[in-house]
Amino acid sequence: MKDTVLRLGLLFCLLFIAFPSFSQQVSLEEARIEIKKRGLDEQQVINALKEKGIDLEKLDPNNPAELSRAETALREVLAELESKKKLAGSASGIDSTQITLEEFNAEEKKEAIKSTDEIQEAIEDGATLEEAITETIDESIKEDLEPSSIYGHNIFRDKTLKVYKQSDNIKPPSSYVLGPGDNILINIWGISEVSESFEISADGYIKPNRQPRVYLAGLTIANAKDKLKSYYGRYTRFNPDQFDVTLRTARTINVNIVGEVEIPGSFTISAVNTAFNALVAAGGPTDIGTVRNIQIVSGSEVKELDVYEFLNNPAIAQDLYLQDNDYINVRVADKIVSITGGVRKPGRYELKANESLKDLIGFAGNLTDRALSKNLVINRIEDDREVLINVDYRANPTTKISSGDKINVRTLPDGYENVVKISGAVFSPGEYALEPSMKLADLLSKTEFATDAILDSLVLKRINPDNVTRTYSFIDGTQALRSPNSPSNLSLNPRDEIIVRAKSQYADIVTASIGGSVRNPGEFQVDLSGSLRVSDLIFLAGGITENAESFGFIYRRNAENPRSTEYVRFQLDELNSNNTNILIKAGDRINIPSKTRYLDDITVGISGAVREPQSINYDPSLTINDLILLSGGLKLEASPSRIEVFRLDISSDKNTEVLAANLTLNNDGIVENNNFTLQPFDRVIVRSAPEFELPRYVYLDGEVKYPGPYALLDDNESLASVINRAGGLTQEAFEQGITLNRSRNNVGYVIINHSGTSKANEVILQEGDQINIPKQENLVTITGATNLKEFYADEIASSGKINLTYVNGKNAKYYIEEFAGGFAENADHGKVAVTYATGEVKKSSRFLFWRKYPEVKPGSTINVGVKKVEPETERSENESTTNWGDILADSVAQATAILSLVLLLQRID
Repeated sequence: MKDTVLRLGLLFCLLFIAFPSFSQQVSLEEARIEIKKRGLDEQQVINALKEKGIDLEKLDPNNPAELSRAETALREVLAELESKKKLAGSASGIDSTQITLEEFNAEEKKEAIKSTDEIQEAIEDGATLEEAITETIDESIKEDLEPSSIYGHNIFRDKTLKVYKQSDNIKPPSSYVLGPGDNILINIWGISEVSESFEISADGYIKPNRQPRVYLAGLTIANAKDKLKSYYGRYTRFNPDQFDVTLRTARTINVNIVGEVEIPGSFTISAVNTAFNALVAAGGPTDIGTVRNIQIVSGSEVKELDVYEFLNNPAIAQDLYLQDNDYINVRVADKIVSITGGVRKPGRYELKANESLKDLIGFAGNLTDRALSKNLVINRIEDDREVLINVDYRANPTTKISSGDKINVRTLPDGYENVVKISGAVFSPGEYALEPSMKLADLLSKTEFATDAILDSLVLKRINPDNVTRTYSFIDGTQALRSPNSPSNLSLNPRDEIIVRAKSQYADIVTASIGGSVRNPGEFQVDLSGSLRVSDLIFLAGGITENAESFGFIYRRNAENPRSTEYVRFQLDELNSNNTNILIKAGDRINIPSKTRYLDDITVGISGAVREPQSINYDPSLTINDLILLSGGLKLEASPSRIEVFRLDISSDKNTEVLAANLTLNNDGIVENNNFTLQPFDRVIVRSAPEFELPRYVYLDGEVKYPGPYALLDDNESLASVINRAGGLTQEAFEQGITLNRSRNNVGYVIINHSGTSKANEVILQEGDQINIPKQENLVTITGATNLKEFYADEIASSGKINLTYVNGKNAKYYIEEFAGGFAENADHGKVAVTYATGEVKKSSRFLFWRKYPEVKPGSTINVGVKKVEPETERSENESTTNWGDILADSVAQATAILSLVLLLQRID
């Protein structure tokens, strides 16, 4: 709203600047009062007049006929807009006709703009004005509503249901009752083909062409179809299954919704809406409104609407279509109760007077499996005091319920008592049912034991009477199984647990590991007798590998200090002797190192003008000629006299120095210095011959006498030079459309800004350039947001663009207005762009109040962009949203419209 206020002030200032005589007729304050005393917005009135064919910008104030037509339209617009504002005001409890712009705070102004935008958007989507207002008010109210805790209310608040607009493609059921204003579609196929649509007149008839009229008002779609099938059967041939009647567009009706609803009032909605949809338009019942006994009054007939019945069977909505001027009355709910605990849908519910506890539990999804049905508790207010009532639901399911009752369905606690458990070294551990007089042997006989199970010392874990602490006892299970009457075969109590231990649980697993140069390194279990030796562990690991060193180490934990490690070295060739073949201890780690671990990587390398530069391992047998051959040999551009070798010289005291040597190859490709030998870390670099360069080619295509590839003759050869070498341009060449695509360094297309090949001297070519010289192009293409489809046949305008011959000296606006029917409503004048044949793009620009459109040349494409629809975003009160560029851009055009509007308003009064 802040933008609107600023724009309005600027608009009136411009009126005084552009029309000095205006100040003599009416002052600024008088003009504002004249426009706003009805509580209306100037632009809203202007837009509404345009919908009726009155464009104030083009209105001639000196033409009495035009003024009279505009005055009539303005009266209608004012009546419609004031009616709309009164409807909005009555819905919100505010008289909108008494509100001026200055009375809103910043947040209210923002909300007002948001509502106006939402109404306009709904109208653009196909809604009528009344439907758009209803929908916007409904959404605004819903945003402020909290979810209801009463079952059945939220279907009106969480958009489970919606209000259908007249433009929505909704197919009503056959029970829909037709009325004046409904538009039906009759289709016949087969021997005869008919497709006709009719609107039912105010007196209830349709009138087919050259046939008697047919009365349809008050009939259901199914009955109307039967009647029309019989009617058309007199004049047309078709099979019974080749006839259909559908509702094309439903009429609108006025519905009055009163009582305990969020938005009471009158609503204009499409007749395809049932009473449930109409209640959505009113925001649904309030927190105290009934959802069980809603009255629908249609003349002398009264129907009852029960939301719970609808939730169980949505098909009943088909019997609740509304007629014009029907009333929906939502009364206060009589009985609200709540239920918690062991039901599937705990919550608050509304009950009818004759409904009982059984009905409530049915609405709540019935009892859960763990519900204690014999012990329900009702919390009730009785004689001004709170009392508790116990109810056995199994015996008294029809117990009466009072308003305000709170029913709690108690549930079974988690866990169960008749259970015993066995665990440990058994094949079937887990819980077992505690049978009457069950003893230890009975439980043990239900499972099999592991081979190392210790049966003569079972552990009995028993819960003490305090239900918290445990007692552990040791029982001879072998004796219990052998002698059922022995004391060991004791009786079991609920939740007893028998734990069977295994011998393996009392044995330590001792391991040692081996790694390094062995075939299968890993961890091995150590013989408890202590007889495993180092050679045995090497054997278990697959023996040593080829590159194994002759020695190894044992990493052993120090017995006296477990935190320290002892290192024991051994020689592999001495392990055959028992005196040196060390016994393995628990936790030992053996490592046999590899010989390569003690060797440095020594390489030589070659790079430069060779085919495969690389670094390889050094060996004294490697010569420099071998190194050149291993690198793929010399490249064509290599200089045989410039082979350089850089060497690292390491003196005896480890100081390093880089030395260099220059070598030359003879005609046979052999180094002339036969005494030169490679040393570790040598780096050989083969230099390229100076001034060596392969031919560089460019490609000419199109209108030259000899197109094709051309080699560049020097480093700075120009485009004009190559064109001349290609025989020059043909008579068909379009010089202004020459394009250059440069692949080198991924440059892409290069715009050549010239009016002839004389400027082409400034374009220096590079290898790989592709030049295209097109034929003469005398066409101009127009595309984008224009009205060309209104001025040309479908076969011409179906592609969304037109092509026309070039007109010398004209700009883009001339072409759009003369050949494309002008700018479309959604066109953005600031996004008019001309793309020239060279690929260059120029856009329209603005200076103060004037817009400059780009020049058009042969081969150009004119594109008209569309206005960008900005999404609604929240802004703080202090955040500026003013776009002064847009305000100034539109103000002069609107000034004329406002002046005409004010003059018309004066005439009306």
